Amino acid sequence: MPGLEDLSELSEAISSVSSQNINLKTFIREEWIHSLNGNMHSKKFTLRSGCDFVKNCQAYLERWNRPSEYLDNYIKRLEGYICLPALVLQNPPENEELPFDMLVASSPTFQWLNSILRPLGLSIKNVRTINLFPFITENWLRSLGPADQEKALRESLDLTIELFKTYQLETVISCQCLTQKAPEWLGPLVYHPLVRGLSSSVLNAKNRAIKTVQLYGRTINVIQGFHPSYILRAPRETYRNDRHRILSSLLTDTYAPCQLWRKQEIIASMGNMLPQLQESASNLRNLIWSFQALEQKLYTVSSNTDYYVYSGDRGNGGNEPPFSIQLWLKVLCYSCSVYRHRPWLWG
Repeated sequence: MPGLEDLSELSEAISSVSSQNINLKTFIREEWIHSLNGNMHSKKFTLRSGCDFVKNCQAYLERWNRPSEYLDNYIKRLEGYICLPALVLQNPPENEELPFDMLVASSPTFQWLNSILRPLGLSIKNVRTINLFPFITENWLRSLGPADQEKALRESLDLTIELFKTYQLETVISCQCLTQKAPEWLGPLVYHPLVRGLSSSVLNAKNRAIKTVQLYGRTINVIQGFHPSYILRAPRETYRNDRHRILSSLLTDTYAPCQLWRKQEIIASMGNMLPQLQESASNLRNLIWSFQALEQKLYTVSSNTDYYVYSGDRGNGGNEPPFSIQLWLKVLCYSCSVYRHRPWLWG
């Protein structure tokens, strides 16, 4: 097959893809749940800006003239808890240059994932997501010639291989679009052992199948799911409901063991924020008291004006910059509303 000769060396590094005779429930109970012991669960993955991997990502973007914002979002996707299985997606969306929060808000995929993760105390912001082909958007890829397409894809996949090799990701959930029936634009990379090893499968998700990939002597456990678009774009409601049940239960069962420590962590975070909230409440109370004191000195300049001025000598003939009565009324109404419904703020 054309283009496969270059894969021989990597095929030796990624030596095998195999199914385990173990279901998801057993895997969670006997292997993954042990990663929640001790203090490791609170550690988050971070990429240092000057590390070799980030430099290689920057070099890729410069070489292919891709927006620098892509790297910002790529790094943010990886800023999750180390102990949690990462989600593997295929490639970034067309609007990848948006700020991360806007990107998440505009993405049906991220919104669906958040709807499943939030009841568990999690979100896309603390569960890592990995693009199998980072920095590759399909419209941009189609604008390239065949040779450049294959080169860009290979170099992008090399970054993912480096990520797995350098940071020892042990367990992932494959929620990408790539199954055994890969898109035509993937070309000979459809036979790449890592692409096949990280493929998705609706059937295997239903059966809770786990397979392993041996990468440079390390084992990666792959929990096979599928992309949420298989749910969102399903032609029939029965398909949507069935697929929603399969994928949502797969994710829920996988991440459920973290609920207790996430609850404890959230309570601790709220406790740490309480002094700041109390200080802010005190400052707000003092500002409103000052405002009310100043309000007593305000008087109407004339019956047909829309402004109040301060009385007394202020160094400019008694007049301060005009203060809109509409704004004053809004502030007053707001302070009264806060006082009525939140009297504890004022002691």
